[in-house]
Amino acid sequence: MKSNCLILFAVLISTLKASPISLDSIVRRPIISKVSLSPDGQFVAAIYSNEKDRQLLMTKHIFSQEEFLLKERNNGDIYRYRWASNTRIVYNVSKMKLYHLHMGVIDRTLKDKNVFCFKNVGWPVNGLINDTNHAMIKIRDRSSYTTIGRINVHTLKYNKIDHGIKGLLDHCIIDFDGNLRVISTYQKGNDGQFQYYYRNSKKDSWYPIIDKNEDLIYYKTHSQDDHLYVSGAHEGEKAKSLYLYNVKTDSLKDCIYSDSLFDVNCNLYFFSNVYEEPSNTTLKGIIYDASKPKSVWFDKKIESIQNTIDSLLPQTSNLITDSDRYLHQFLVLSYSDVKPEEYYVFHAPSHSLKLLFKSRPWISQDHMSPMESIWFKTRDSLSIHAYLTKPLHGSAPYPTIILVHGGPWARDHWGFEPEVQALASRGYAVFQINYRGSIGYGEVISKKHRFSFKKMHNDITDGTQHLIKCGIADPKRIAIMGGSFGGYLSICGVAFEPDLYRCAISNAGVFDWRKHVRSKFGKYNNFVFDFFNSNLGNGDKKAYLEEISPINAVKNIKVPVMVCGGTNDSRVSISQSVKLLAALRRADVTVERYLQAKEGHGFYKQKNVLKYYNKLFAFLHENMK
Repeated sequence: MKSNCLILFAVLISTLKASPISLDSIVRRPIISKVSLSPDGQFVAAIYSNEKDRQLLMTKHIFSQEEFLLKERNNGDIYRYRWASNTRIVYNVSKMKLYHLHMGVIDRTLKDKNVFCFKNVGWPVNGLINDTNHAMIKIRDRSSYTTIGRINVHTLKYNKIDHGIKGLLDHCIIDFDGNLRVISTYQKGNDGQFQYYYRNSKKDSWYPIIDKNEDLIYYKTHSQDDHLYVSGAHEGEKAKSLYLYNVKTDSLKDCIYSDSLFDVNCNLYFFSNVYEEPSNTTLKGIIYDASKPKSVWFDKKIESIQNTIDSLLPQTSNLITDSDRYLHQFLVLSYSDVKPEEYYVFHAPSHSLKLLFKSRPWISQDHMSPMESIWFKTRDSLSIHAYLTKPLHGSAPYPTIILVHGGPWARDHWGFEPEVQALASRGYAVFQINYRGSIGYGEVISKKHRFSFKKMHNDITDGTQHLIKCGIADPKRIAIMGGSFGGYLSICGVAFEPDLYRCAISNAGVFDWRKHVRSKFGKYNNFVFDFFNSNLGNGDKKAYLEEISPINAVKNIKVPVMVCGGTNDSRVSISQSVKLLAALRRADVTVERYLQAKEGHGFYKQKNVLKYYNKLFAFLHENMK
């Protein structure tokens, strides 16, 4: 009898271990995100998501631990903010998580609120290191044009900067003295390419800079400096390195840092110290994405601090993302593939580390699945990088989800991914392929083929075949899913490889490229229309757009398809999904639909996110048996 009880107890424990964590707890939005440190190191600010699915602005005094919350009226969500000074914060509010409402300025204790309103979109660019009374903001005053100017964070007076360059203003760079030094604009008919302009001072004229092979990152230092930081490559180099670019000689000068496999498209950290002369503000370090996030510190003091933090938090990636101007307090973002983001403050004089926030405190890393970084060869011998996450239970070959990222000029990253963990917790292996066109992988992968949509589809097919050959994926139980451009590639998968997948899930995808390109005509100064029209297809664009559109190959689809989207999507019209659903039904394809009202390019309201995943897993359960 005792033996039988022990057996039953062992079976119960085994069952409990194998039971998946609740779906709601995995896909629930983090309660804390976008944490940053005030310039004096006394406060942190963050976006706080409450139990009613509202996003609030939070500030916290680091030493007293006192917290303050700002809740907007009329169901508004605070989705973006910037420190403008030690005491003032500029923030943005949206309605229904879709539409911009207004910009506000508030004290760090979240009192004395002043709302700075515009008829159209306005958003903070940055505070000014040597000017605590002003912040730079951009305002879209018409559908085709954006202006930039200064706002006084106390009086709310706005002064527009008349830069004098016509066209759609996209990117702008302010030097540390608060002068507008670099802008990029788009003018109609410019083949979908932005042009960068530079000036040495506000009294000088603008002149064009930057070759198409370079990506502008940041202005170097102060007035009278003629160098920019760019991510670029000399002829023959496979990946882009961090260079100084001399604007007068139009040449890459000194190589600051390079990586043999990955583009150094990085965030630059200056951490301006009050003990430095303004003209001597130096680059302290960079953080960029390799197979994992990588920190490189040129400042020996901060490099030593990084080593100390890593010794205190040995199982995670620990990114120093912010500092006070005294280099005493450092904000640390810590996470791994199985551990959600946590935020710490490191006090350099005492070498002490204090936990500020856990973004998802309800998640236990013991129930999460590790993410592996792997490479595979394509049919044309190109090495492609990918991430593989295997379920904690079961054995290979696994039922597998090919999870395709959007963009296409984006990439998947190593780290805690709720969607990946939700799938793995239900017994699926998850494969994320950074197909050609994905950013960060050098000239051949990221740039040469950035419009080769058919080759991107082939990369997904080759990666799937690689998993089958390795014995990881069960060839009879593979699904393909993705959102936006990933939704497009998912339908391409079942349309152009009809025997490879058991089912497909597409969210906010493009399926008729002719219709999508035409829909952009006349919007945003024709930039998006010109961009696609100039880069997609050679010669007969109509024939090429028809060829890459899976709406024209629906008759090949043999497996069930789930089509999802938001009716208020401003990036990809919901009509794309409606048209696909109609074509699938005419072809007698089994379909599941989830078209949600008052949602945009993806689902943002928590109740709709949970409803989507419940439908998704029911669909997978039915079709991946």
